[in-house]
Amino acid sequence: MNLIAILSDDEFFFKKEPLILLSEVLKKQNITFVWPENEKDLLNVLENNSNLRGVVFDWDQYSLELCEKINQYNELM
Repeated sequence: MNLIAILSDDEFFFKKEPLILLSEVLKKQNITFVWPENEKDLLNVLENNSNLRGVVFDWDQYSLELCEKINQYNELM
């Protein structure tokens, strides 16, 4: 199973809609999506799922620190 986590704010339609469209297209390629509710939830998904193939998040909303944490998990895998 290939899994991609998408961390996105529901507040802005113009940011959320392209991610929904992307997920619909990639589902046809047998890619499953999870939508963590917040940064802590995303890090929990990273820590507990070896099938995770990628993370998409809003660079404007989340800090460089989140990117560094994701990179740390990537190095462990």
